[in-house]
Amino acid sequence: MSNKLQRVIYLSDVNRDVFDSDALTSILKTARKNNASQGITGMLVCDYYHFLQVLEGDSDNVHAIYSAITSDSRHSGLKLIEDVPIENRLFGEWAMGFSNIVQSSVGSLAELDANEAITLLIAQSKKQVS
Repeated sequence: MSNKLQRVIYLSDVNRDVFDSDALTSILKTARKNNASQGITGMLVCDYYHFLQVLEGDSDNVHAIYSAITSDSRHSGLKLIEDVPIENRLFGEWAMGFSNIVQSSVGSLAELDANEAITLLIAQSKKQVS
């Protein structure tokens, strides 16, 4: 472990051929278990077309999880929005917070820059539904 904190934010398209509510439940259950054991925190937002996720924690662990996500068949078209070292976590209270959204007030998830993504993720973490 590197002991350096890292934040990764990515956007991906939901692979509709393999995605359903059971897949989402599986993602959350697995993420919460694995993230807690690795000291990873974050937030996942899904509009059922896209996943927007932030991961925070040890740099090596965060990058290993992101690498695994890149080969996960439930995701396609991954776009790395931010990959930066951080001093403090923004999502330290969530092993993996989740919120589904119908529409974002900042526009399409696919068009968010890093600042807009963080703003949305923080706002959704305050409305956490699961």
